[in-house]
Amino acid sequence: MWNLMRQRLSNKILENCTIIGNLNFSDGFSVLRGAGVPVDYTDGDPVATGEGTAMKGTLYVDTTNGKVYVNGGTMAQPVWKIVTSAA
Repeated sequence: MWNLMRQRLSNKILENCTIIGNLNFSDGFSVLRGAGVPVDYTDGDPVATGEGTAMKGTLYVDTTNGKVYVNGGTMAQPVWKIVTSAA
C-alpha cells in the first residue's frame, strides 16, 4: 500500500504543504480522514463514508483511534477494511 502511495506522490511536490480536509489526486485516488470508524455501504441510512467519491483503494484515516482503512468495495458501495493501527 505504501508503495502505491509513493508512486502516486512520486511526480508531486508536497514540500512545506498544508493539507486541509481530504487529499485528492487528479486520477481519482484520495485519502479521507474523519473522527471514528468509517461507515460501510448498507443500502440505506446512514450514507456510507465516501459513497459516490471513494474509489477502490481509497484510504481513510480515523483520527480519533489512530487506525487506517482501505476501501475494498466500489465507489458506489464502499466497504472499509482495517489496514493498521497506531494505538
